[in-house]
Amino acid sequence: MTNISESLFSHLVPILQSVSPERLQKAVAGIVSGEYRVTVTQQTDQEVHGVMVNEAGQEYRCSIIAGSAACACKDAQYRHVLCKHIVALALAMIRPPRPHRASQGRRSSGLRLVWSRPMLLQQERRQQTGAY
Repeated sequence: MTNISESLFSHLVPILQSVSPERLQKAVAGIVSGEYRVTVTQQTDQEVHGVMVNEAGQEYRCSIIAGSAACACKDAQYRHVLCKHIVALALAMIRPPRPHRASQGRRSSGLRLVWSRPMLLQQERRQQTGAY
């Protein structure tokens, strides 16, 4: 887990428990593939604010404050649902820090995770060939 207080963690868990499975899956896939970049802009024991940027460069400002959440996207604004951007921010807060790329060794199992979405497969091919 990243460096967050128990109080903040207790506000993030209900967000993740109440999101729809589809939005949770999209957020996880976006973070794992590198399609979503999350930057925390402010953090206290009671709240976290951040910006999620997708591959197209679109920015979404999100906040989680004492168990409630807000985002500037249409899903959150008009449908009043927890969007994948809010979920990505919550996941980024509880995700363990990744080791620096240069210090990562090869996976010994030889297994690799393949996502069904064409964009994720394309991203994986770029990473394998080193073409960014």
